[in-house]
Amino acid sequence: MGGVLYTCGNLGALADRLAKDLQQEVADPLQPIHIIVPHPLTDAWLKRRIAQQMGVVMNLRGDYPGHGFWRALASLDPQAASVHPIDRPELELLIALVLLTAGPDDVGFEPLLEYCGPRGPRYWRRVWQLSQQLSESFLDYEQHMPELADAWVEGRLLDPEDPTERAQAELYRRALPRPEASRLSLAGYARHALGRLLPPREPVPRLYVFGLSLFSRLQLSILAAVARHIEVLIYYAPPVPVVPSPWSAHDDAARIIDQWSRTTRATWAQLQERLLDPGLFKHTPLPMACSEAGETSDLRRIQRALTGRHDGGAPAGDGSFRVLSSSSAVREMEAIRDDILQGIEGDASLILDDIAVLVADPEEYAVAARSVFSAASPPIPHNLSGLDPGGSSAYAQAVEALLQMASGHLDRGAVFSLLGNPCFLAAGGFGRADITTWRSWAESLSVYHSWDASIRRERGFGASDRFTWRQGLRRLRLGQVMDESALDEGAFAEVPPFRDLESGDREAVAAFDRTVEGLLRSVASWSREGFERPAAEWTADLLRLLDTYLAVPPDRPLEESVVAAAREGLLAIAEHLGDAAVGLSLVSDALLARLGTAAAPAGRPLEGVTIARLAMPLCLPPFRVVYLAGFNELAFPGSVPRMPLNLRRTRGRDDIRQLWPPDHHRHLGLEACLRAGDALRISTLGRDLQKDEEHFPSPMLAQLMRLMGWLDADGELPASLSVQVPLHASSRECLDDASPSRTYSSWDQILGWRWRAQREGADLAPPLAQEVRLAAEERLAVRRLDSDLAMPGRERERERVPLGRLSKFLEEPLAEALRRHLRIKEDPSDGAAVEDREPLQAAFPENYNLHVGALSTYVQKRAGEGAAVTLAEIAQQDYLSGARRGRLPEGPIGKVDLDHALSQLKEPGEWAEEYLAGLSKAEYAPRLILGGAQSREVPGVRVPATCLPLEDGRLAELRGSVEHWWFGHNEVHALCITRSQAPRTQIGPKGNLIPVFPRTVFLPFLMASALLVNDDPEARARIEGKVLFVDILPSPGGENTRGIISYGFGPLDRDRTASHLRDLCRDFLDPTCFQLLPFTPIADDHDAWSKVVDGEEASGYRDLILAVIEEDQEKQPTRWRMPERVRLLRDLLAFVPDDPLAVLRSRFGPILEALVKEGE
Repeated sequence: MGGVLYTCGNLGALADRLAKDLQQEVADPLQPIHIIVPHPLTDAWLKRRIAQQMGVVMNLRGDYPGHGFWRALASLDPQAASVHPIDRPELELLIALVLLTAGPDDVGFEPLLEYCGPRGPRYWRRVWQLSQQLSESFLDYEQHMPELADAWVEGRLLDPEDPTERAQAELYRRALPRPEASRLSLAGYARHALGRLLPPREPVPRLYVFGLSLFSRLQLSILAAVARHIEVLIYYAPPVPVVPSPWSAHDDAARIIDQWSRTTRATWAQLQERLLDPGLFKHTPLPMACSEAGETSDLRRIQRALTGRHDGGAPAGDGSFRVLSSSSAVREMEAIRDDILQGIEGDASLILDDIAVLVADPEEYAVAARSVFSAASPPIPHNLSGLDPGGSSAYAQAVEALLQMASGHLDRGAVFSLLGNPCFLAAGGFGRADITTWRSWAESLSVYHSWDASIRRERGFGASDRFTWRQGLRRLRLGQVMDESALDEGAFAEVPPFRDLESGDREAVAAFDRTVEGLLRSVASWSREGFERPAAEWTADLLRLLDTYLAVPPDRPLEESVVAAAREGLLAIAEHLGDAAVGLSLVSDALLARLGTAAAPAGRPLEGVTIARLAMPLCLPPFRVVYLAGFNELAFPGSVPRMPLNLRRTRGRDDIRQLWPPDHHRHLGLEACLRAGDALRISTLGRDLQKDEEHFPSPMLAQLMRLMGWLDADGELPASLSVQVPLHASSRECLDDASPSRTYSSWDQILGWRWRAQREGADLAPPLAQEVRLAAEERLAVRRLDSDLAMPGRERERERVPLGRLSKFLEEPLAEALRRHLRIKEDPSDGAAVEDREPLQAAFPENYNLHVGALSTYVQKRAGEGAAVTLAEIAQQDYLSGARRGRLPEGPIGKVDLDHALSQLKEPGEWAEEYLAGLSKAEYAPRLILGGAQSREVPGVRVPATCLPLEDGRLAELRGSVEHWWFGHNEVHALCITRSQAPRTQIGPKGNLIPVFPRTVFLPFLMASALLVNDDPEARARIEGKVLFVDILPSPGGENTRGIISYGFGPLDRDRTASHLRDLCRDFLDPTCFQLLPFTPIADDHDAWSKVVDGEEASGYRDLILAVIEEDQEKQPTRWRMPERVRLLRDLLAFVPDDPLAVLRSRFGPILEALVKEGE
C-alpha cells in the first residue's frame, strides 16, 4: 500500500491536511478513527483544530505510541488475539523475581549479585532499584538498539568481553517472557509478528501518526512493515527545514541552529533511511510557515533568526519578549500569574486556553504552580498536563504514610500524618476535631516513638515502655477507672493514670484506643530486622489494612482511580513474586512506584492555562503566549545522566542516530520559541536569598541573545527586555507607576496597600484615587441574583461604593459577603449593628422533596394555598428535626416564611420568560450535543449533554466513546440539565455567564426553541439536523427496572441521526442496564412540523420526554409510567398565577395533558 510523509514547520497546516484526509475516509461517524499522538496535550489540540475544520468530530481517538504501534501490528496479525502487551511495572516485577531467585551458582550474574549484596535492609531496596534501572534500559535497547536485544535473544553478545553485557543478556533472556507466552513487550511481539502479517480481509482504516518529534528504530520498523499492507500517513513537524541548507552567513546562527536542531537532523536521517529510500513512503512537503519580514516585533525577529533569516538590529522593547528574574519558584509562578491576569484584562481576544506555562523542573514547579494558581482570587482555571501535582492524591499519601509506619517509623508525626488524612477520616467516620483531641492526648502523654519496650530496645533505646504508644494508651485507660490523687504517686510506677477534660468522653477514648492500638499492633512487628515473608502474605495483609483503615471520601470521587491502582499493584506483586520470601521495603517500593503514575487527574488538557513539562516527548501545539519557567543552567537543557548499566549510554556516542536528553531538550526549547504566537516570557531564578545561592540562566538563553546581538558590553540584557521581579508582591517598588515591575505584582496586594495608606492619612493623587475606586467597584460589584441569569452582552448592575464602606469591607470581607448572600438590601450605617429582632431572609433551599411535595398537593387540591400549606409543614418538620437547621428561611418567630417560599415556587416561570425575552429568534438554539459541547469563543467551557450521575459509570463510558467538539452559530448559549432545582450560572474564562437550567423547566425551553426556530426560516436553516437532545436516567431502583435513553432532534436530516443513535446505544451501552425507547420520527416538511408545535399532533413529542419502562418478573408486556418531571412541568405551568408562560401553556398544554392522561 505504501504511505505519505508530510513535513511542515506549521503544526496547524499539518492538522488541516489531516482533516482533509479524514473527510475523504470517514463514511460512518461512529467508526472509530485512531491517531498515534505523543501526549494528551497534542491529542486535545488536534481534536479542537480538526473540529474547527469539520464542524463536528466523532470517535476520534488518540493512541499513545506504545498502545498505537501495538494496535497497528495487531490489526494485521492473525494471532493477535492470544497476545497482550506487558507494561513496565510488570517488567520490573519479573526482573526482581529473577534477581531474588538467582544464586551464586548462576553464571553471569556476578556483577548484579555483587551490587545487591547480602540479604538485609539494604538488599531489598537495591534489588528494586536495580529492577527499575534495568527495566528502563531493556525498553531503551528495544526501541533504539534493537540489534542488541535481537542478539541476546539469539544467545549472542555484541561484546563478549564485557561482563556487564553478559549479566544483562542473561537477565534479559530469563526475565522477559518467551515468544509462546501470552504477554510480551512491544519489541518481543514485533520480533515474531512482523514475519506473519497478512493483508486485512476487510477494509481497515488508515494509520495516522501525528506530532511525534522523535522516532525510534523499532517504531520505524513497524511503520515500514505495516505500510506494505495498509496506507500509513505520517505528519511530521520539524521546527526548522529538514533539508540541509545554508542557514545564514551569520556564524552564531549556523552554530546555534545546528546544535538546537540535532534531533531534527537525526530523526530525518532515520526517516530517510528506513521509509523514503526503500520507496515505501512518498515525501510531500507542505508550505513552511514563517513570519513575514515586515513584522518587527521582538518575538518575530527571534523566530526569523532561528529559521535562518537573521536581520539584526536593536530590540524594539514592545513586550512580546521578556526575561524575568525571580528569587524563588513560588515568586516565579506569582509573577507569571499576575502577568496572565493583566494580559487577559488588556486583550479581549486572549483566553486562558491560549496560554502555556512550560516548566523545566516539574518536581519543584508542579506544587508551586498549583498552589499559586489555585490561591488566586478568583482561582485561575489550569491543567497540569503530564505533571504530578505533588499531593494531588490523598489516598496515595495515606498509603505512603501507612507503609512508613509499617517500616518502623512510629513517631508521633508519622502516625498523625495518617490519622489526619481525609481517607482515614472517611473510613473511621472521624472528624478533624477528633484528630485534634487525639493529638493533644499524645502530646500530654509524652508519646514520641515505638510501640512497646521490645521495639524500643531493638532501635537502640533502653528496655522500657517510656515514651511509647503502649504506655500512653495504658495511662489513658487507667485514667478512666482510677484517680491518681487517691494514691501515692510511687504506687503507679511508670504508668500513672491520665485524665483531662476531653478524656471524660468515654466513647472518644475508646475510639482512640481501639484505632491506634489495632493499627500499631498490626504493623509493629513488621519492621524487625531481617523479617521476611512470602510476597503473597505481605500483599494480603496490606490489602486488609487498606480496606480497614482507608476509604474514598464522598467529596473526592477521583480517588477511586488511585484505589484501583493500589489494588492492582498489590495483586500484581502477589501474582509475579508469589511465594518468594521478600522484605517489606521491596513490596513498599513496588507499590509506591505504581501509585506514582496513578495520581488523581489535575485538569483536562487545554482547559484553562496549560502547565506542562518542557523536557518531554511533546510536539508543542501553538499557543499565543508561552512562558518558560525555571530556565536555569542546571535544570535546562541538563546533561546526560550517568547510567553505567545502560549500554546505549556508553556506546555509539558519535552515531548521529543516538540522541541524548540535552539534544532533545534543545529541540523542545526551539519548538517553544517558534510556536509562541504573540508573546514569549522566559523566567529564571536569580539569587535565592533563603539558600544564599546564585543561580544562572540556561546557556540556551545566552546563545539566543548572542545570536540576536542584544547583549551589551557587560553581557547584560537591556532594561526593555529584562524585568527583576520584586521579592514580595507588596513591595513598594511594585507600586511605583513608572516601574516595569508593576506589571508582575499582585493587584490585590496593591489595592490593599493603597487603602492602608489612605486610612493612615496619606494623600493619593486624583488619577490614582479614581483608579482605586474603579478597582474597588469591580471587587464589590453586586451581580444580579442567579435567578436573573445575566447573559453575555447584558450589562451587569453595579452599585456605587462609598469610601467608608470600602474601608469597612477591606477589614471584614467575609461579613460583607455574608450579608450580600443573605440578601440584606439595606446595610447599617457605619458603627451601627444589626438589630436582634431583624430577621435574616435566606434563599429558599434547593430541596427537591419540598418542591415535589408542594406541587403534588396542588395537583390533588387544585389550589395554590394547599401547596403552600403542605410546603410549610414539610419545611417546618425538617427544621424541627434539625435535619436542615440553618438552611431554611426563618421569620421573626422561627417559622418558615411562606411568602418567600411561594415566591420561590413562582420563579421557574419567570426564569423562562426572562431568558426567552432576552434573546431574539435568530439567536436562540440549544446546543445539546452527545458527550459535550465546545465553544469556539470560549474553548475552556465544555458543556456536557447531561449531568445525571450513573452509579455504574455508563455515562462516563458513553462520553469517552463518542466525543463531540461543536463549532457553529451561537455556541456561547449552551444549555445544561442538572438535578438542581434552581438555575445557576457557569462562569467562563472571560467572565461570561453560561446558563444552566433545572430539569423541571427544560421541556418548555426545548419546545420554545423549536417554535422560535421554525417561525424564522433563516434561523431554521442554521441548525439543520444539528439540534440533538440525549438524556439518560438511571434505574429508579429494584432488580427488574432499567434506565432509559430518550432522544429527539430537529426535523431535518433525521434518518441518519436516528440510525447513528440507535447504533451507538447498541454498541456502547449494556442492554441489561438500558433500553432504547421506540422512536417516532418527526415530520420532515414544515407544515407537519408546525402542526406538531401547535399541539395538533402530540405523538411527535413523545420522544422528547423521558419515560421509565418497568418490567416485572413475569416478563409481562412493557407498560408506560409517566415520569415525575412531566407532572412537575404541567403543575409548574398551571401554578404560576401571573401566567408568564401563556404562550407556552397555550401551545403545549394539550400535549402535556394528553401525555399525562395516556400515562395514567
